[in-house]
Amino acid sequence: MTPEIVGVFQGKHPDGDYCIATSDEIKGSITFEENEFDGELPESGTTIVMGRLTPKRLGWRAGGARVYTIEDERRLHDKI
Repeated sequence: MTPEIVGVFQGKHPDGDYCIATSDEIKGSITFEENEFDGELPESGTTIVMGRLTPKRLGWRAGGARVYTIEDERRLHDKI
């Protein structure tokens, strides 16, 4: 199982029902299904957390995504 990574929501892909994000933690783009956000897509530029990443030919696929929360921020600072 891959750890969760923090990234930035870039928007919905024009060719399908999936979304694109980027992260400083890995090279390439990350895609995930649009329904991860229960029909409420975040705005472009929103910080998100993605998990269950698998490598694909042109980047990565996340098996889950959610909006970054204050609890994520607290966990990050507890690790430092």
